[in-house]
Amino acid sequence: MLNKYTKSVMKEMSPFRLAQLPFDLDDLSLSPNDVYQLMTPKHAPRPALLDEDSGLGMDSFDKRQRRDSKGSPLTKRRKHVTPSRKRIQKSLSFGECPTLESQSTAEQNEVVEFIERVSQEEDLVGDGSTSHSLPTIPGKHADLKSITTDTVSKLLRGDYDDVIGSYQIIDCRYPYEYKGGHVKGAVNLYKEMDAETILNFKERQEESEGKRHILIFYCEFSSERGPKMYRNVRKADRARNQDNYPRLNYPEMYLIHNGYKCFFETQKTMCEPQKYKPMLHKEHAQDLRHFRAKSKSFTVGEKRKKASRLSF
Repeated sequence: MLNKYTKSVMKEMSPFRLAQLPFDLDDLSLSPNDVYQLMTPKHAPRPALLDEDSGLGMDSFDKRQRRDSKGSPLTKRRKHVTPSRKRIQKSLSFGECPTLESQSTAEQNEVVEFIERVSQEEDLVGDGSTSHSLPTIPGKHADLKSITTDTVSKLLRGDYDDVIGSYQIIDCRYPYEYKGGHVKGAVNLYKEMDAETILNFKERQEESEGKRHILIFYCEFSSERGPKMYRNVRKADRARNQDNYPRLNYPEMYLIHNGYKCFFETQKTMCEPQKYKPMLHKEHAQDLRHFRAKSKSFTVGEKRKKASRLSF
C-alpha cells in the first residue's frame, strides 16, 4: 500500500509523468481507477484573466498562438459527429427551443434532421436554410462565425449589395470607447437587455426578396463583450421563435475577428472618427467602473456557465 507521503506526491503529478515514477504501478495494490483518481485534478484551473477585453496580457496571448503566413491565428477545427437523439435532446434543453417530447412525431423528425444537417455542414446559417453569404474564417470562438476586417470593409463599400439586403453593425464596447472611434454606421449597444432591442431592428427593415439581413458584432478584441452579445441575441431569438424552431429573425450573424483594434489598424479610413480609444484608457477609469456595473452581465469575475456557448 502507498503511504500518505507517496499519495500526496502522486496527487501533485500530471498523468504524463507516470513513466518517471521510480517504481512500477503494476506492483502496487491499486486498481486502475484508484490511480486515475489520484492523478486527475478535482477542479480545472481557473483562468487568471476572466475579462479578456481588459486588454491585459492580450499581446502576449497573441504571441503564444500559432499563426499562418498572413498572421492570422491558427484554430484547430473540431471534428463534426452526427449527434445521437439523446445528445440532440440535451442540446435542445437550454431553453432555446421546445423539447422533443412536446412535439409531434413529424416535428420531432424535422428537428432531428435539421440538427444532423447543421452538424455535418459547417457553413449553414442558424436556421439551416442556406450557407453564409460572407466568407468566414476560423476565429477565437468555435461556436461563432468570424469575418475579417477586409470583409467588413468590402461590405461597407457595397461589394456584397447583390446578396445583402441590409446589415447592422453592433459595437459592444462602452460608450466612451465608441465615441473615441468606431466602425462606420455601427450602433453602440453593450447591455444584456439590448439583445431585445437588436432583434427589433428586423421590424423596421424593408423586405428585400432573395437578399439577406445580417448582424455583425465586435468589441475591442472580439474576445469577450462582442461574443457575449452575439450569443445573447441568438438565445433571445430562439426564445421568440420557440414555437417555430428552427426559424430565426436573424439566422445570419458574424463577429469581426480581433475586434475594433484590428479594424482600426487595417481599415482606418472606415472608422469615424478615425481614432481608437482602449477600454483601459487612463482618463476613463471612473467611466470604466460605471459602465462595467451598468452592463451587469459583462462584469469582471462573472462565472462562466457551461451553457453559455451556442447550442443548436
